[in-house]
Amino acid sequence: MHIFSHSLMADFVKRYLNPSSRYKIIDIGSADTNGSYADIFSSNRNWSYRGCDIIKERNVDIVLSDPYDWSVIPSGSFDVVISGQTFGHMAYPWLAAAEVERILKEGGLLCIIDPSKANYSENPDDYYRFTNKGLEAIISSAGLHVIESKTHSTSTWCDSIVIGRKDSNLKEEAKEDDED
Repeated sequence: MHIFSHSLMADFVKRYLNPSSRYKIIDIGSADTNGSYADIFSSNRNWSYRGCDIIKERNVDIVLSDPYDWSVIPSGSFDVVISGQTFGHMAYPWLAAAEVERILKEGGLLCIIDPSKANYSENPDDYYRFTNKGLEAIISSAGLHVIESKTHSTSTWCDSIVIGRKDSNLKEEAKEDDED
């Protein structure tokens, strides 16, 4: 992780999370190989932060045996899902987005940050670079509502961020459109 990504996550927290509210937060791709977001969340006693990854490493509480099957995590169990520099390392990020939707509580928030420009990185694999529109498409395909997104072209990595919410009304509207 790099410093600009860390500052984007800190800004998400400042603008979207109430410090006096209780949140269960899960960080997808949380292994601390070059830093983590843990310090942003661990300073608040009202928040419960859990790290999740496919390897047992520092800052990982939940180890997934399959990056697209998160059945060890109960449905609707988290208020906030965050992820940084992870979706570009997944061959099928839309499958992970469907799992994000499943584990989020109704009204829950998500924040995904990924670079749109970066050197090749085998940690463990490297598949994609995302613009904000690409991240929007991925979370929308899972039935999540896009609140805001942006690609920061002035940062070294040209980080893209998408902030979304689980909203059952959005899924009901999509079902009705399919039935027409």
